[in-house]
Amino acid sequence: MIVLPGNRGAFVDKRVIYFYLFRQHLKNALLVLFAFSLILLIGQFADMSRRLGDGGNWSMVDLFVIATFRVPILMQDVLPHIILVSAALTLYRLSRHLELVAILQSGLSPWQLLMPVSACGLVFGIAYVSVLNPLAVRAEAEADGLTLSINQGSRERNRSDETNELVTKDAEGTMIIVANGSSSDGTTLYDTSFFRFDNEHNLIYRADVSKAVWSPEGWTLPGDGSITEGGITRPLTESMIVASVSAEMLREKFGDEYSVSVFALPGKIQMATALGLSPHKFRVQFQWLAALPVLLAAVALLSSAIVMRPLLMHQWKSDVILTILASFFLYVVSTVLGVLGGRGLVSPAVAAWSVPFFVALAGVTVVLFKAEQS
Repeated sequence: MIVLPGNRGAFVDKRVIYFYLFRQHLKNALLVLFAFSLILLIGQFADMSRRLGDGGNWSMVDLFVIATFRVPILMQDVLPHIILVSAALTLYRLSRHLELVAILQSGLSPWQLLMPVSACGLVFGIAYVSVLNPLAVRAEAEADGLTLSINQGSRERNRSDETNELVTKDAEGTMIIVANGSSSDGTTLYDTSFFRFDNEHNLIYRADVSKAVWSPEGWTLPGDGSITEGGITRPLTESMIVASVSAEMLREKFGDEYSVSVFALPGKIQMATALGLSPHKFRVQFQWLAALPVLLAAVALLSSAIVMRPLLMHQWKSDVILTILASFFLYVVSTVLGVLGGRGLVSPAVAAWSVPFFVALAGVTVVLFKAEQS
């Protein structure tokens, strides 16, 4: 607990108070982060048990390791909610112990009170984007590798269930690949159809497989499928299909934007554009990560402004409801703008940066409204 002089006019070094508030928010943010991490870990562990439970080539340790590796990449979607909860918790604890009243009586304005709390959100975002995001991408890749190795028969899909189509051409004709799912790097496809046409646009064959694994030599089709040639369909034994497609092209088409770190995203955007593929999802992801520190600062400002009631403790119930509503609307708006930006209907910059702008505007409005009430 911070101890301030009893006289209202006594001098207090504001830097001490700023550091104290920053430290309190950081401590609460780490506690909430740990709680959310456990929830995500349990959820991932249960999901992996359900999806891989029929394979038999796994152990509880394998599932726990995979779930642990996937938590960091999932964390970036819940970071705004973590900061929103931790900022509210910080102001609530300070007010409950009457520290908030003492701090305000020392001469700090509400803006000066909220500044270190918001600054903690900014630092939290910078740390995640610059350090933890690349590590999270590597951990996600490790999780994919472990999943495929412990259960080759499982269908580990990427985060998008949309059907993807890729067209390649070579000297012999055209190959159309249609996949309903893929690994995060795009080199393993599921529920996939291969259509082979000659240069006269005549269908040579169609192969439908549950799984296809890419290598520089071609696509390995490990059974469990069918092939149609000359109007006759027969079971497909393990074989290989040669196709002029690179691993980079697969990553751009079928790959998950979450599987690319913030430092590699600009190169992925250029590559996708050069290949004639849509770079929108990579642009949205890059802009979202760039805006994340500002978003966390804005969320901390809004949340702490909502619960800043040191003298009106009986109104905490309404503050809790407002905080929950703010978290809900933040999720809905971010999701909708992310989808619109990924489809090219909204500029990626607008989709990413409009959210922190309006959250910060809402925070400033709440502070001004409460200042008028007091």
